[in-house]
Formats: sequence, structure tokens, C-alpha cells
Amino acid sequence: MKSLTADRLDQAFPLIQAIAPSITLEEWRAFAEPLLEKPSGAPQAQGGVLIAEDERGYISGLVAYRVQQDLMHGSVLVAEHFIAFDFFERDRIADALARALEGLAAGHRCAAIHTMLPEGVERARRQWLVEMLQHRGHAPHCFALQKPMMRKTAGAKSLSLPQAT
Repeated sequence: MKSLTADRLDQAFPLIQAIAPSITLEEWRAFAEPLLEKPSGAPQAQGGVLIAEDERGYISGLVAYRVQQDLMHGSVLVAEHFIAFDFFERDRIADALARALEGLAAGHRCAAIHTMLPEGVERARRQWLVEMLQHRGHAPHCFALQKPMMRKTAGAKSLSLPQAT
């Protein structure tokens, strides 16, 4: 497991596109750059992006994480955009990412890991990841709803308010 670095940021973009095709490269960069490993001497952010590589060095998995404070648990590691994309080693990659998150959570003295799985992936393709995480001790924690307050318009670089219904 490695931390994503600035020189490999664009190489990770196809994985993001697999779960969120509407995300642009510029949006991915804006999201990930603050989480990248800092040059020596700079303060490290309370988060990052972990990547997994296949035997040829291609990025085949990633997960973004942040250490946050939670009212019920105190310090928690919030993991999102958990992607394992490999035709032959998907389970091994997902397990390695999960183990790396557990190590980070322990290192940051987090009381829990909150993992948010991509909604853009159909349920059947996401179920294997749910089962793998449950096997590692993860359990349902909450039920989350979302109401979009802004939306991207086709070809626009800005957000607009949704139509009233």
C-alpha cells in the first residue's frame, strides 16, 4: 500500500471514473490534492489517498480517508471512494486496502472506521465489497440520506440550484 502522490494523481482518475463517470479530472484533482502526501517538512494533513498497485505497477485500487471527530466515537477514520478494480485480484486488493485503513486508524488512535461505499456502483457489484468488509469486522453503523442542493449542468464549470418539485 502506498500514498497517492502528485505525479500519479491523473493515473488514479480512471478508477474514480469507474464509480462516478460525471466527475471531471479537474474535480478529482481539486478533491485529492489537499489529501496528497506533503513534501518533507510540511505538516501532514489528517487524511490521504491510499493506492494499491498490481504486479505491473498500475493503480488497481484506492481509498480516500480523513481523521475526523465524531460525537459518539471521538476520533474516527472516515474512508470513502473505496475502489478495488482488478479482474483477477479484486479480493486481495480490497482486503489490502481494508487492512491498511485499520493500521491507519490504529496509528491515529481512532475509535472506529466509518466506510462509505460508492453509491454510483450498482448494488450487485458493491455487495462483494460489503461482504468482505463485514468479514473483517465492519458492521452497518448508520443510515444516510442525501439531498442534493446544487447540481452540475452539462458542460458547465459551476453548480446550479435544482428545480423545485
